[in-house]
Amino acid sequence: MMRYVNNKYTAVFIAFTVVSALFCARYFSVFELLNGASYDLAMKYYPANQASEKIIVIEVDAEYLDNGDEIWLDLLEALLKSDAQALAFNVFPNNVSSEFYRLAGLSGKTVFGVHVASSDDIDNEISLPPVAHQHGLRYGLIAPPASDHGVIRKQHATVHVNRVSLPGFEKQITLLTENGFDLPNSDYLVNFIGNQHRIPKINIERILQGGLINELVSGRTVLIGINRHQWYSSYFTPVATSEKRTSEVMFHAFALDTLLSDRQITTIPDWIYLGLLMIVCISCLWVGQLLEFRNSLVLSLVAAVAILGGCWILLAQLSIWIAPTELLLTQWLSFVLVWGFRVNQEQRNLEQTLFAFPLNSREKSQSVSIYNSDEPWQLLISIINQTLNLNRLIFLERIPGDHRLKEISSMNCSMDDIIEKRRDYERVPYSIAIHENRPIRLERRYLKDNLTDEHQYMAPLMFAGEVLGFWVFSVDPDNIKSVSKFNSLTYSFMVQVSEILHYRHEWKKRIDNRSNKFWDFLRISGNEQIQKLNQSATLLDKKVYELQGIFNSITTSCVLYDLFGRTVMINKDMEELARAGDFRLFNRTLLEFMLDMTELDESSARNMIQRVVFDHESISIPVTHQSIHRSFMLYVLPLRNEDNQLHEHIPDQSQVFQISGILCELVDVTGLKRLYRLKEQMFERFCIQVSNDLSAINYCLPEDEQQTGDDMHNNTAMQTIQGKVNEMIQTLDQVNEHMTVDVEHMLTNDQLCYPVNGRHALLTAVDKVQDALNQREIKLNLKVSELISLVYASPLELEVVLQAVLLTMINDTYDADEISIVVKQDDHYLTYCIDNSGIGLSDNSMAKIRNEEKSKDSELLNLNYAMNCVHRWGGKLNIFSEMGEGSRAEIVLRCFLN
Repeated sequence: MMRYVNNKYTAVFIAFTVVSALFCARYFSVFELLNGASYDLAMKYYPANQASEKIIVIEVDAEYLDNGDEIWLDLLEALLKSDAQALAFNVFPNNVSSEFYRLAGLSGKTVFGVHVASSDDIDNEISLPPVAHQHGLRYGLIAPPASDHGVIRKQHATVHVNRVSLPGFEKQITLLTENGFDLPNSDYLVNFIGNQHRIPKINIERILQGGLINELVSGRTVLIGINRHQWYSSYFTPVATSEKRTSEVMFHAFALDTLLSDRQITTIPDWIYLGLLMIVCISCLWVGQLLEFRNSLVLSLVAAVAILGGCWILLAQLSIWIAPTELLLTQWLSFVLVWGFRVNQEQRNLEQTLFAFPLNSREKSQSVSIYNSDEPWQLLISIINQTLNLNRLIFLERIPGDHRLKEISSMNCSMDDIIEKRRDYERVPYSIAIHENRPIRLERRYLKDNLTDEHQYMAPLMFAGEVLGFWVFSVDPDNIKSVSKFNSLTYSFMVQVSEILHYRHEWKKRIDNRSNKFWDFLRISGNEQIQKLNQSATLLDKKVYELQGIFNSITTSCVLYDLFGRTVMINKDMEELARAGDFRLFNRTLLEFMLDMTELDESSARNMIQRVVFDHESISIPVTHQSIHRSFMLYVLPLRNEDNQLHEHIPDQSQVFQISGILCELVDVTGLKRLYRLKEQMFERFCIQVSNDLSAINYCLPEDEQQTGDDMHNNTAMQTIQGKVNEMIQTLDQVNEHMTVDVEHMLTNDQLCYPVNGRHALLTAVDKVQDALNQREIKLNLKVSELISLVYASPLELEVVLQAVLLTMINDTYDADEISIVVKQDDHYLTYCIDNSGIGLSDNSMAKIRNEEKSKDSELLNLNYAMNCVHRWGGKLNIFSEMGEGSRAEIVLRCFLN
């Protein structure tokens, strides 16, 4: 544990130590390798904005070097005819005539590169081709660039020859262009940002064939270079990889573009860097004392990312390189030191409080687990006894380091009931069970006989080939309903118990190692009391998460309020319901919640809360929420404190404060209301039909009993009466048939066909597609009577089918046009006619619609599925369409009671 001197200058001491140490490390280049790697990464992974406008490269293969005027004179003439700002050759071509050098000298914008052995060797010699001496050529010196731990990052601005400092190749070209930039006099950092995409290239064959476009080279410096030189051909630069290094030509191109574009990388002075170190250190010390550890850590991570990002952006946008390593180390050393000091101080206070803390609460929060239980076998027996109907069972455990077994625990018997006394698992029947690795039925009895004719079994407890013990049990054959299922269950228990025992042994080994004082000393484990406190806190936290998990697993929507009406806990179902209904739960009191969810006025809601709080009464309120189109039953329940020992000091008259919270639970009753509504609609139609039939019977009967008619009239009246009676009987049969349908099955089975309200389904489907109509500004002309017959369809699917057809017609309709829906009814069928004036469906679309092999869509919104549904209900769905004329859809459904 770190110890610090507790005085008022601790922050000053930390800041001085950190800044001084890291600035000295920077002065002696301790972190040069890390800063170089950071520089390389920043160069490599910054995206290229655009190609360079100052340079274009012609990279020539080495075999072209000896081709003489055939290649090089033609190339030079072609380039001189263009508007190139300057021409640069990194070598002197071989076998060229004096005419080549004459043209180059007369142009005044051609520079040749002369290779020398070293940049600082005073004995360097300049060697020019004999034919080039008399033409006044411009040339720049090319020396091998210096390597920084194997990476080439800099280029020479000047090269020493015979004790004279001469311009390098790139600097000489830049001087020729007269851009007016301040050029370096010493080695400079090459800007590689953009990688190979930054430097445009052109093919030499294209130029020689007369395909040079003047706009490609206009205003640019053309660099012509051989890609392999006799001394060196490629470099390992910041943008190079192990598979592909940067060629010499491209290195010169990057260096030349750095000077021509004035993109030289500069570094800040040491005194500015020292100021940055001080700012970072002081900021970290300030934040570390203001915030908690988690927030301080998060902010430190954000600051670290900001430092890296700032260095990266400054390098790319302003060509300023700030080494990040010392800054990051300053930040994190300050963070560690300030928090080490805080933890040291808090540790002292915690130890003083901890010794007086009653650790008995840890025992109360101890969760039941086979790992930390002193009787793991009893727990296993308990779960087995609750799941399997066994007569007797015994667990045997292997003696460590031996092949013998010892009795551990038993149920409905004792250890003396074991007939086999050797307990050697290398012998029969143990060896047979190990070989089979499954529960086996014992041919010879292992346990003494009892009054029942039972079967005895033995199961090995093994994990990863290691024998942990054996499980011996007996069962009454009459209790085994299925032998295969019984074998499967016992095998599953055997496998899982073996795995649990293995991990419990491993857990005990770790616990034993932790309790070893020698290992505690090696790992500096700290105060034992603090570890126990941490275990208690962990167990309590686990309890809270378990309760939250249980609360979330409730299938109804629940929200828990405290006694003062503030939100304490909300389960996931309630959160989803709140999002769907667009109402807030947090920062809303119980009274506001009840007013939002119910139709109660404020006075009635207060009376309800009074009954819950003062009378400890549970209330229920029906709720129909319009925004989510669902119905609920709201239960408001008081949560009373049942722990008398904890609350015995509360007098009886203070019943209000004996409530720990108020639970509001929303139970979805939409399905039940939908069921009742379907029944009501069917009976409503039934009553209307019976009333009409009775009226017809009454019409056919004579009004005056004494008045007589001819026999023909009487026969007709009697036939009418008899026909209507028969129709009534058939109607009653149909109603009775549908009344006997299982209600729950009807609401959960989408294959069921049942009389439903076709008008209500249509209006609901129209309401769901209203947004699509509004977006396209399509008008809907709906003609449907108030009273139409019920139709045979699935209660769960009719609205979906109508919605699918409507969406198809909307998509086929012109904007700001009209869709007409007319509902017609005859004696036996109800027809939905939907017409539009639109584009029309293509033949390909119509073929897909009629494809009966198409699988059901997950959203039930395709016409193929709609056709299958209507066909299953005994109806028809026809789609008629003509390109440029529009479409027409007819849904024909069978009527109920007509």
